[in-house]
Amino acid sequence: DEQVTAIENYAVGKTVEEAKKKSDYVIIDIPLLVGSEWINRVDFVIVVDVPENVQFERIQKRNGHTLEIINKMMNAQPSRGEYQKLAHYLFNNSTYNSFDSNIIKCIDKIQEAKKV
Repeated sequence: DEQVTAIENYAVGKTVEEAKKKSDYVIIDIPLLVGSEWINRVDFVIVVDVPENVQFERIQKRNGHTLEIINKMMNAQPSRGEYQKLAHYLFNNSTYNSFDSNIIKCIDKIQEAKKV
């Protein structure tokens, strides 16, 4: 419902503004950023990405959905490519081993961007 979304966006916006007063960085987790008004309200976009086959496997393992249901879910969302185009930093999360080093690289990139 559009009215509920407007109320949620207002409340989250107020929370973000308060957090910005207390911290140099505010992280907002927005699963469906593409096409939302939030894309114009953030300074830096981090996309955590996996190849589709890995995404399918994880959804199937976690939720037990059939491939048909997963395909419908995936087709209703913006594509990986759309998210990748938005990314200032792109995490490849197909294996969990490299996640820590990716976080350090990402923080470095954010700090560099903040200097500009």
